[in-house]
Amino acid sequence: RDANPDTEPSGTVDESSIGSSSAPDSPDIPLMGDPQSLPSATADDNVPSFQRAGLVFAEDMDISLIMPLRPRSTVKWNKADPIDISNAPMQERLARAERHCCSVLRLLPEQFLSIKLMLLKEGLSRSPGTFKKRDAQRLCRIDVNKTSKIYEWFVSMGWLPGSDGVYANPPPPQSPAK
Repeated sequence: RDANPDTEPSGTVDESSIGSSSAPDSPDIPLMGDPQSLPSATADDNVPSFQRAGLVFAEDMDISLIMPLRPRSTVKWNKADPIDISNAPMQERLARAERHCCSVLRLLPEQFLSIKLMLLKEGLSRSPGTFKKRDAQRLCRIDVNKTSKIYEWFVSMGWLPGSDGVYANPPPPQSPAK
């Protein structure tokens, strides 16, 4: 990274402190296929981004198979310093962006996976646009502000529809400059 860690704003965390050095790199690579090959959404294709990539959500599936396309979450939290989850149980089941989210929001991986399953299950069981942030806050037994951050991130990734009922079609990650 080009940013100086001493000048990073509060609520961000050095990515090296969130994952275990012995954790395999495979959770950081989407199992959904090459993000460059994702079809763009049309009005007839208003489905979650992971479905456009070929994954079908099922209640009994391993929720860790649904992974963010980007290596870092957009979640910010200025109320407390991030925690180190590198030795927390189940952290190896999270993608790098999810580990970042857990660290910043001070959640254990097990909590995050439970929240992820709960939000996706409920969000996908309703008509697009009817699952609101307030509904997510009622479902999750954590701080409502943390739930809001997770909900907004899931909407931005196209995992949940926005309030207009449309799933976001996030752009693929940019390749690093050479």
